[in-house]
Amino acid sequence: MVEKSGAAFLKAGRNPIRVEWFNGVEKYGLRVDYQGPGISRRPIPDSSLSIVLAKAIGKQGLEYRCVEAPGELLPGFDKSEALGAGVVNNFNLAVMSRPEHVAISFTGFLEVPQDGLYTFYTTSDDGSRLLAGQPSIRTRVLGESKFPKPQAAVIGEIGEPGKWVALEGKVTFASEQPQGLSLELSARTGRIEVKVPLVPASRHPCLETATSAQLGFAREH
Repeated sequence: MVEKSGAAFLKAGRNPIRVEWFNGVEKYGLRVDYQGPGISRRPIPDSSLSIVLAKAIGKQGLEYRCVEAPGELLPGFDKSEALGAGVVNNFNLAVMSRPEHVAISFTGFLEVPQDGLYTFYTTSDDGSRLLAGQPSIRTRVLGESKFPKPQAAVIGEIGEPGKWVALEGKVTFASEQPQGLSLELSARTGRIEVKVPLVPASRHPCLETATSAQLGFAREH
């Protein structure tokens, strides 16, 4: 079992939460803990999870979807045929359709008592990913200007500093850094870490981009 952790700022009330888990062969496991303002580290309780946003409905639990995981990575849940689906009280692996080459996504809402920074921990075998909070990306046009022409690059090569390149692949991880965004891009030829700086408007008055904190972490073989 390997532990991963990360933090996200959450508003008081119900916030979206999603945990994805997979197992290749043999041993498996999953535990999800959290801590935050007034909350010491502990497993997320059933009473804090719900499958609907409105408190008036108050249906507790999480929606789960079980799919095949033929490789040693988290599969594409939206593109995979469901082996099973339903509602479960917590991040409970008892709902898996089989013990090997299987993956489960748990989706719902986490209720927190007050605004603040919450830290999440996943302990899993084989791998897992957790997303928490409201994703928000905003763009605003500030003026007109031509961007440099992109130049093609091969995944795995290291580009020159300040050089524009064109990359194609699937974003498997994203986090907000003080200087911009940090992305992990996956393609058939490999993986690459991409740094996307937020350019001040005074230097390039074309586009202003901002993003709210969204937590995502994974361990993949």
